[in-house]
Amino acid sequence: MAGDPVQCSAWMGQCALYIMIMTFEKTIIIIVLLIPQWKEVALLNPIENPQLELAIVMLIVPFFVNILISADDEMEESDAEEDLRRLTNLKPIKKKKHRFGLPV
Repeated sequence: MAGDPVQCSAWMGQCALYIMIMTFEKTIIIIVLLIPQWKEVALLNPIENPQLELAIVMLIVPFFVNILISADDEMEESDAEEDLRRLTNLKPIKKKKHRFGLPV
């Protein structure tokens, strides 16, 4: 897996690339936050209740993000042949149905 003898050059390259990307990202964020108009925007906090803000950030937003991610995963897992047959009106192939990984 790691080679014989073990070589760290790939790992070092990935680490260097990651550090460069993170440095670039943090620099861009700092530059954007230094724009004077952001101070005015920061004063526009529409949510006064800190508990509600915490619930939105920790519960509600991740809930909807998970829905979007799982929907995307379902689309990636769809059978391309089945989709093509549906679009071209070809006769469907009988497949064994499975529920929870077990044949039905």
